[in-house]
Amino acid sequence: MEFTITLDEVQIKALSYVMADPEEWTRNAISERARIAADELVASETARLLADPDVTSIPATREEIIMGAPEFVHEEMPTPDNTQASPQ
Repeated sequence: MEFTITLDEVQIKALSYVMADPEEWTRNAISERARIAADELVASETARLLADPDVTSIPATREEIIMGAPEFVHEEMPTPDNTQASPQ
């Protein structure tokens, strides 16, 4: 998947004041957030699978766990304490 973000000259100049390369910073920020989300999803899905008496096997890789997890709308996502996440 590819994302495009359009910034005007003022935004680019402002970001350049606080970072050397706004484009690289954006890529790194998104990649790091995705890594954190993957860690959270793997932990949550593994716990859910372990708790389900009908599950007889758990996928062997992080990728398989992530791709096999149910689809969630952000507001429906379970949190570590099994409550619903509040909308942001």
